Amino acid sequence: MSATDINYRKAYLDDFLLDIENIEDTIEKAIGVNEIPFRDGALTDDLGLKARRIKFKCYFYEDHYEMHRNFLEHLKERSLFELIHPQYGLMQGRVETVTVKHDERLKTAEIDIAFVEHLRTAFEVARTRPNVESEIQGAFEKSVAQVKDEFKQSAIVEIGAEANTICSKVLTAGQSAFSQFTGLSRKAQLYAKKVDVFVAHLENEISAIENPANSFIATIDFGLDLPGRVVGTIARTAERYGLLYDSIRTMPEKFLANLRDSLIDLGNSLGFLDQLRHGAALQGALALSEIYAADEDLRDTARSLEQAASFNALGDYIKPEITPELLDVAQIEQSLAIANDMLQASIDAARALDALKNMARILTEHAVWVKIESEKLVPIYVDNAMPLHLLCLQRGLPYNYAERLVKVNNIPNPNQVVGALQVYVG
Repeated sequence: MSATDINYRKAYLDDFLLDIENIEDTIEKAIGVNEIPFRDGALTDDLGLKARRIKFKCYFYEDHYEMHRNFLEHLKERSLFELIHPQYGLMQGRVETVTVKHDERLKTAEIDIAFVEHLRTAFEVARTRPNVESEIQGAFEKSVAQVKDEFKQSAIVEIGAEANTICSKVLTAGQSAFSQFTGLSRKAQLYAKKVDVFVAHLENEISAIENPANSFIATIDFGLDLPGRVVGTIARTAERYGLLYDSIRTMPEKFLANLRDSLIDLGNSLGFLDQLRHGAALQGALALSEIYAADEDLRDTARSLEQAASFNALGDYIKPEITPELLDVAQIEQSLAIANDMLQASIDAARALDALKNMARILTEHAVWVKIESEKLVPIYVDNAMPLHLLCLQRGLPYNYAERLVKVNNIPNPNQVVGALQVYVG
């Protein structure tokens, strides 16, 4: 059987495209064995995975035969190599052994390679809480240019090449867009009028609520062109709706749902539905980051209050300060799901909005962080009724954790706790 008859699979080692076969992946555990004198057996520890080894055979034949010399020379490099595995994708590592077989008559070189994967995860020296609010604000600023460009593309689809002229002109504030264009076709004139009507409706929408002068939206320069006028007006309208629903920010899933529905309803009645969908997604992510950041500040306050002494030097009970209301994991997951749905709907309408994908990642990473850092709950069963404070002491929990356990378990009488409960790990 000649080299050309072999059923190859494709892989890359750095910039070299390889025809490979006989892939062998070795995944091996590192087990620590601790034998004890005069005792049968041993204590074992799972120390993680050993370095993954991948063995494969690659061919260079016919017109590609001479290339194998360059390939062998490249393998002398001391830096990490990048292997794109047919199954596992990109991985980094080093080539441990290379065995070459030549056949000059068939102009074929068979090269057996043993590849050792480099450490897949970096060592974590310290864990720092991500600043979700500032990261979302940074992604919001980057999204402005993308959303403006998406508006321009939608205008090109609707009225053709004249959209380039309409969208690039610097407009005078306080004047309608239509009045500042001359020589437009009838179709372009109607489009400019439609934009003016749309912007006017948004500026009058819930006009009783003013945009705060010190808000994040107020610091963004949307530009003086037509896309900037539209995108900026939508952002300010979405911000006003966020202020309208400010009283339910403690229920972020309901807050986001109301914000989304309000702007989608505007799109259904006024047009420019995709642009309003983008505005809802951006404002939703921005508001949710503010809610998450405020919740983290409250968590820090609650931790300090719960660690405070419960009794003074004389043994008298010190009544604790009231701990603030915190978002539970279910609320965080539900609000994250709604925010991601809003972002995904916007991305589906315009795939070029990479900043929205980044927002979804930032919010998800924060939710994961909260779940990792939050105390773990375990189920227990209390046979004999006892005071909740005594239960905290038995479980090695701070005395002040009783307040949180009442909320977690909806305990009607903290002085007589009995039955199934969820308690924190002490």
